[in-house]
Amino acid sequence: MRISVIIPAYNSAKTIEQALDSVQAQNYPDMEIIVVDDGSTDDTVGVVNSYSLSVNRGKVPKSNNYEPITNDIPIQLIRLPKNAGVAAARNAGIKEAKGEWIAFLDSDDVWMKGKIEVQMRHIALSGADMVCAEVLDFIQSSERMPVGEKGITVSVLKVDQFISANPVATSTVIIKKAVLGDAGLFDERFCGPEDYDLWIRVASKSNIHKLHAPMVYYRSGNGISMDDRRFLPQVLKVLDKAYGQGGALARYQDRYKISVSNQYWNAAWMAYNRVDRPTAIRYLIKAYWLNITSRHLIRRKWLETMLRYCGLSKV
Repeated sequence: MRISVIIPAYNSAKTIEQALDSVQAQNYPDMEIIVVDDGSTDDTVGVVNSYSLSVNRGKVPKSNNYEPITNDIPIQLIRLPKNAGVAAARNAGIKEAKGEWIAFLDSDDVWMKGKIEVQMRHIALSGADMVCAEVLDFIQSSERMPVGEKGITVSVLKVDQFISANPVATSTVIIKKAVLGDAGLFDERFCGPEDYDLWIRVASKSNIHKLHAPMVYYRSGNGISMDDRRFLPQVLKVLDKAYGQGGALARYQDRYKISVSNQYWNAAWMAYNRVDRPTAIRYLIKAYWLNITSRHLIRRKWLETMLRYCGLSKV
């Protein structure tokens, strides 16, 4: 079964070689790489073209600490005429993909050696439609380790497990292309939680298995998913869609307040981290009110968190 690896890239000249190396280091015989440049203004295109030329000559670059790379997985570069967002970039790659399976990798993340082999072996044994895994922080994990198969536990992600948060890291995902088509691809109206929206829809129709072992090195940074001012309005729209008529979470109306409360809780933490205490406090109050007026209370350290956000406690 062929696997198409979709890598959306925007101003990724400094990181994309490591992402490409980590794909080339996989021990799987039938793969293709599709890089979608989303209107970059740096040298992303030049770096990918140079890398691709090296692959075609049988001289794959080695930009990180992986074992010797012997694969020569072909690379296709798609250039979008302007910056359209990661959802549009991934969709463009999916439409060009020739594989029966789609794997996603963000251009600043890195797969562990053995990721694809372990996931495909699990798919063969379980019949799962989609498999995801855990991540490790790229900065904190200086040693590049292969995936270990011993002791891996597996859970099945049902749609109600997406009520509180998104349990799927997109760079760990491998999924049947047909399942993506049935779910409707990424909704290009969203930027940031576009993956949350899609995985909710997939979970409502298909079997998602999560392997509880790290398989990707993830760079946490200052992207939209860490900026409450941009992320919160988007994720609230995702929830409105999911809980709306015909939505994947429509039958869980009694959980809507808890879903929104969780997002305000997360946004409060983001605002606090960017040293905007008034906004953090406002979000926390909103999260608390939604929580206590819901039929499904979540226990949190409300008082301790409020004191910390108010500057009255360092704990």
